[in-house]
Amino acid sequence: MKNITETILHDICNKQKMKTEFTAISRFFPFLIFLFLSSFSQGCKAGQGSVLINEVCAGNKTLVSDEAREFDDWVELYNPGGEKVDLSGFFLSDRFVNPRWQFPSGTTIESKKTLLIWVDKQPAQGPLHTNFKLSNTNQTLYLISADKKSVIDSLILPFIPFNQSMARESDGAALWVFHPLGTAGKSNTMPAAPVALASVPTFSHLAGNYLTSVKVALSAPSGFEIWYSTNGSEPVPQKTKLYNGPIQIDSNTVVRALLFKNGFTAGPVETRTYLIKERFSVPVVSLSLDPVAMFDTLTGMYSNFKDTIELPAHFEYFLQSGQRVVSEDLGLRISGHTGRNVAKKSMRVVARKKYGPKDIHYTFFKDRERDHFGGLILRAD
Repeated sequence: MKNITETILHDICNKQKMKTEFTAISRFFPFLIFLFLSSFSQGCKAGQGSVLINEVCAGNKTLVSDEAREFDDWVELYNPGGEKVDLSGFFLSDRFVNPRWQFPSGTTIESKKTLLIWVDKQPAQGPLHTNFKLSNTNQTLYLISADKKSVIDSLILPFIPFNQSMARESDGAALWVFHPLGTAGKSNTMPAAPVALASVPTFSHLAGNYLTSVKVALSAPSGFEIWYSTNGSEPVPQKTKLYNGPIQIDSNTVVRALLFKNGFTAGPVETRTYLIKERFSVPVVSLSLDPVAMFDTLTGMYSNFKDTIELPAHFEYFLQSGQRVVSEDLGLRISGHTGRNVAKKSMRVVARKKYGPKDIHYTFFKDRERDHFGGLILRAD
């Protein structure tokens, strides 16, 4: 089953190549491609305490300016409780270990009120300006207790469109939406026009490798439907499967799901790959996409390998431990020249704004400090 071959991962940005050996176990499922390479959030978590992350803007261009008249990114907190909360010594950070920014002494938030923090890496501009910045890509935001032991609230940020915010539907609500105007420092109210959901279904199991079969349960806020697929394609309300009970997974499967409700634009797709009873000692890349667009004998990209077709796909990267460390929407193309004629084709994944983040963020090469890439070539010679 195993054979040693060579792969070249090509950093498209710098045109630098790096060769390494890998144990290739390449499988072409009707819905999924696995590449096991050696060189090489999971939704929104509800608040655990009396203060909540209420709204986030990671691409502020013209929405609201700070005291210096700069259009910086911001985070809004909300106190749903009946008493004032003292945030002195608490932390706001994009990491839990060694949190970055600490609230100044005397920082408080009144009952049923909001507090705006400028996440601009300009602490000299004022007491509520942080020493780190947000990136308009997958990132986790933490509100941490003063003793650094407890997460008060956390939020995994998807790609947030520029000049929009990701906000709770109303102050303190469980449902998240993309707000077309933002409500910085004000109560969260929705415009009359339909808004796009930012929440995704809650999954009972993380993506990863499992020793036995699993039953994956999905859940949603009251009144919302969950539509899902298991063939790699993006779920579509009224066309794919309507969730009505746990999904039994006995073999390698990708589950893609979204929320839907009349009056809202369907939410973003949450994708999770489940590997069952696999044994591997190298990292894993999972690519999921529409099987017809990929494999149709007349129109599919794999059959028309001489054309420069690019398909939207979801890219997941798993460590040897089974932990998923990258999950992004990207473009997928067949790569190479003469190699296009062989059965096992090289693939190119490309980050573009029309899919999501403009870079793939991860330190794939441990002997290099670079942690962002415009794309990668996955070669199987």
